[in-house]
Amino acid sequence: MPWQQHAADVALEIDPKTGGLWYREVIITVPRQSGKTTLILVLFVLRCVLFAKAFGPQTCTYIAQSGKMARRKLEREFAPILRRARTLAEVPQDSRARPKRQNEWKLSMNNNGEHIAFGTGSYLQIDPPTEDASHGDVLDMPVIDEAFVHTDDLVEQAVDAATITRGSTGSAQTYIISTVGNEKSTFLAGKVVAGRKAAKQKKSRTCYLEWSVPDEADYRDPAVWAQYLPALGHTITKADLLARLDKAERGGADVDEGFGSGIDGFRRGYMNQWVHWPKVKGGDGPISTTRWGELIDGTSMATDESLTLGVDAPLDRRSVCFSVSGRRADGMRHGAIRYWVPTHDLGQVVEIGKQLAEGHGVPLHFPPKSPALAWRADLERAGVTVVEVKAAAFVQAQQTIEQAVTDGTFRHRGQPEMVKAVDGLAARVAGDTDPWSRRSSSSNTAPLFALAAALAGEGEAQTTRSAYEDHDPMFV
Repeated sequence: MPWQQHAADVALEIDPKTGGLWYREVIITVPRQSGKTTLILVLFVLRCVLFAKAFGPQTCTYIAQSGKMARRKLEREFAPILRRARTLAEVPQDSRARPKRQNEWKLSMNNNGEHIAFGTGSYLQIDPPTEDASHGDVLDMPVIDEAFVHTDDLVEQAVDAATITRGSTGSAQTYIISTVGNEKSTFLAGKVVAGRKAAKQKKSRTCYLEWSVPDEADYRDPAVWAQYLPALGHTITKADLLARLDKAERGGADVDEGFGSGIDGFRRGYMNQWVHWPKVKGGDGPISTTRWGELIDGTSMATDESLTLGVDAPLDRRSVCFSVSGRRADGMRHGAIRYWVPTHDLGQVVEIGKQLAEGHGVPLHFPPKSPALAWRADLERAGVTVVEVKAAAFVQAQQTIEQAVTDGTFRHRGQPEMVKAVDGLAARVAGDTDPWSRRSSSSNTAPLFALAAALAGEGEAQTTRSAYEDHDPMFV
């Protein structure tokens, strides 16, 4: 269908400088029954067969709303479509032979090891939607399908960690594909907010594609459907939609199909409209912006004995932030941006990190699975001590910051980028805690994440130099 061709054309655009793919993340939202499965499989085969020529064997992971659904998709939809492809040849499952030619493939449905192997040495595997998804793997193309079911970003964090070492090839991409969600779909809502912003930025590495009926349009009008629904006339007919609409208007529960009953379900499933939007924007997040503004002290600084240093980066790694944490002489907690590295200075991250760590005599602390870990190996080769803080300590540090702000025992310098981070900060639910979520936040939260990482490093042996002694590079 035209929309599928358009999605593939844009998602696979090339970086003219490197020859690799331009986009690192691809977010697609379309109405149900629009042909997502076919598009996904085409991209998988492209990877496993043709990309293997340029980048070597590829490993792709498909993650559905449950492990059961992923297994069903592999066996009942992916495999039958491959069997109908005239240019591909299946090696029978009951055969001991392995696929050897480029166009050969073999399905394996062994429990907990379901996959399709290709003659190129590539694999298409499935995983359940857990925080351990693809743990230990190195991935080239993870796909999170039906993303509306996720209430946090744990699955994406897991697959992001599995793709990070593929960045040098310029080939790794993460796909998030779904019909819109409801008030519980905080993960997808955060991706939509970020994607709509990215679509307005010329050099963004996020590809965002959305087909939906605008909220202000008449969702009952077939002329509107013809304008906005990409599968109308292909996999969906006007008569089908009219029949569904009639049932929805009569309150028919039989048109629920997992998207809600009645008109709300019709609008969400077939119009791809957010009927109930979750709260993902800033202002009422984990840290009160009003309270934060009350704690500004332009002369605030930590004592030399208490200083710790953290570093983090946003998901697109287009900037890096070094933050410091410590206590003042009066016992107040202190936090501030120590140094901000903009896009045009990213080539100096290692040099700056080395100067800061050596100048303060402290290690660099990274949040767990931080995007800034992309520089870890280079920093260690430069002689910098790098510490990736434990997840439990990181969450505890977040809670310490939140409580200190509430209690009024925290001070900061009122730096604009830190204020923006607080304003857009969002949290997710994880058991009995509400850890911060960079994915659901509506701002660059690297300053806060770096601050929490620094605080989590408290208790280590520290330098006797002043936190703001005049040595290069100075803080912004």
